Amino acid sequence: MGKRILVIDDEVLLVDLLGHFLTKGGYQVDKVSDSQAGLSLLEEKQFDVIFLDIKMPQISGREFYQIVRERIPELSGRIVFVTGDVANRVTQSFIQSTGNICLKKPFTLREIQEVLDHFFGAGGKPQ
Repeated sequence: MGKRILVIDDEVLLVDLLGHFLTKGGYQVDKVSDSQAGLSLLEEKQFDVIFLDIKMPQISGREFYQIVRERIPELSGRIVFVTGDVANRVTQSFIQSTGNICLKKPFTLREIQEVLDHFFGAGGKPQ
């Protein structure tokens, strides 16, 4: 059974493109455009990695991370932050405090592959 990845971003085009790339790579992908839907999915399924936009309406990426850290601490280190707001000192400080990987928008397919390699080994293929 392949690795399961959750993609959460309010930019629907980005969610679709990232989901398409991951699906073609053999991953099982769930895609949502709001954090509340992402939290609901966490109650139903287990995920190996979460790609999470930091700036989200309703529940921000920071709040989502804190909720995951409290409810599923072993998953909190497998959240990959996605943001175009890396110049913001508050955002930088938050990302650094978590120690998690951050993809800066716009990112490349190569950068996504490097993240997958980090979590799943060389080639980033599901096992």
